[in-house]
Amino acid sequence: MLSDLYRFLHRISRVGVWICGAGFLLISIGVFIEVLMRYFFHSKFTGTGEIAGYIFAISTTWGFSYCLFEKTHVRIDFAYQHMPKRLRGLMDWLALLSLLIFSTVLASKAWTTFMESIEFESVSTSALQTPLWIPQLAWATGFILFALNAAFLVLYTGLLLLTGKSEQATLIASIPSTHE
Repeated sequence: MLSDLYRFLHRISRVGVWICGAGFLLISIGVFIEVLMRYFFHSKFTGTGEIAGYIFAISTTWGFSYCLFEKTHVRIDFAYQHMPKRLRGLMDWLALLSLLIFSTVLASKAWTTFMESIEFESVSTSALQTPLWIPQLAWATGFILFALNAAFLVLYTGLLLLTGKSEQATLIASIPSTHE
């Protein structure tokens, strides 16, 4: 059951990354067209930079969950590789726990920012006058998913470690070795 949930959450993070990647592709096409328009017609799109900023911010937060499942968040492994397996399992779990605490703070602050934008009816200062709650909702959702995924991994690996399934916990929570 938990392994199915793990695969489901991993799949959601992968879909999110693909959608955000498509956003990067679209914005790069938009920038390319704008460069051509400036060169040939001495005109430009309005808001390309603003939209690119939104896509970058949203993609970053959605990418955090994907990196969590792919084990690509940066961790210092100088001493880790010399520890006994049981201690490494505990260190992996503590690393996930610290990531959970950090991601929860980020999600909380992002949600507060989103709610304040709604409360104050904030809009961007650009010509687009974008209601800021729109990009901030997608941005905050990425942080919230990151925190929820971190919480799930803390619980899942903790249960695996407590039930003696350290090999499975290692597959989920450890960092890749230099050989990998």
